[in-house]
Amino acid sequence: MSLYLKDRKEELNLSISILILGYYVSFIGYILFPAIGPRYSQAHLYSKPLAGILITDLVINALDALAHNKRDVVPSGHTQITLMVLYLAYRYEKRLFYFFLPLTFGLILSTVYLRYHYVIDLFAGSAIAVGCMVAGPRLYRWWCKFRGSEGMRG
Repeated sequence: MSLYLKDRKEELNLSISILILGYYVSFIGYILFPAIGPRYSQAHLYSKPLAGILITDLVINALDALAHNKRDVVPSGHTQITLMVLYLAYRYEKRLFYFFLPLTFGLILSTVYLRYHYVIDLFAGSAIAVGCMVAGPRLYRWWCKFRGSEGMRG
């Protein structure tokens, strides 16, 4: 949104392209590694159910109802996309980076605490995030040349 409002079209297009690449790679990971998360596969190991306040049960039940596929833990898309957004914020909007930093770590840690992901999923998501951040700009430049558009300068 910030890049859009500041009319920084090249950075916005590159960022969107990188994030779309990340989503596709994440979904491919779910297909290649159809693992079930600890919330389901290790429910018998937990001595206490997670309890929340107010609307917690409503949100959990809604998410469960909307999730048609329970085999989507490798890689952690939460970790992957969040780290990618954090990197893009660092690259283009430093103030947003410092705002996002504690939120990022809270989100990543909560995926394990709330039993949505195994720790190894976080490592896989982190590695794929790095790969997308390296490959994304190259693919974007190639695509712009292929289409015959200016794309990125420099």
